[in-house]
Amino acid sequence: MLWSGRVYFLSDRSGVMNIWSMRPDGSDKRAVTAHTCFGVTEATVGEDGGVAVYRSGASLFKISLGAGEDVGMELDIALLTDRAQMQEHWVHGEDWLSWASVSPDGSQVALISAESSSQLRSMSASASAK
Repeated sequence: MLWSGRVYFLSDRSGVMNIWSMRPDGSDKRAVTAHTCFGVTEATVGEDGGVAVYRSGASLFKISLGAGEDVGMELDIALLTDRAQMQEHWVHGEDWLSWASVSPDGSQVALISAESSSQLRSMSASASAK
């Protein structure tokens, strides 16, 4: 990555992978970040320059390259996932059903949904749901 006359690169010369910079001729090597636990991976400099985004551990960081910081600001990012949709979630029946009735032996249920009050549905209960 080249910005403001310096080449930015990843190196573990300090024992942990961090961002370093140097002049194009290879002189004046400087550590840009100083992470000690999780190394830096997947760094990139924005097209407007001056700001790098990188990953360390499971976090993303943003650092201003000319500001003299040694660790970037952790970005507060929430990843959307469908895992929450896979978890059991209880709802209030009155929000979803306008009528329901269980057969006397408990083997079937008849219901009318709140969304479509004209359709009667019937379902058989599985052995594990009884």
